[in-house]
Amino acid sequence: MGQTRAGDAFILAILLVETGWLKAAHRLPMAAWYAVSATQWLLTAIFVVIYEVRRALHLDEVRDISFVLATGRPRPLAHGTFQHLLRNIPAEAAERFYQTTAEQEVQGELHPFI
Repeated sequence: MGQTRAGDAFILAILLVETGWLKAAHRLPMAAWYAVSATQWLLTAIFVVIYEVRRALHLDEVRDISFVLATGRPRPLAHGTFQHLLRNIPAEAAERFYQTTAEQEVQGELHPFI
């Protein structure tokens, strides 16, 4: 798509917002003691792939401002925070999130270019 990872990330971010796919993020409850929204956690989980962050441990080494902007945070999530939040998402909530987003795709609600 784009010529840079940042370009790819921002194109994808626009599509995620345009299709309403991020609206399903509320189905992923976050542990209350962290100042992280479900949307921020989900964007981090998506964009680590584009930015080639190979393991959650490497989140601590990310210094790319475009990654931070794409995730909607003032700084990247620490790997411990990311993993702790992941482990605390109940299986039922993850299943509801999956079913909601899978139904959008089946119903043709996703952008036609995806």
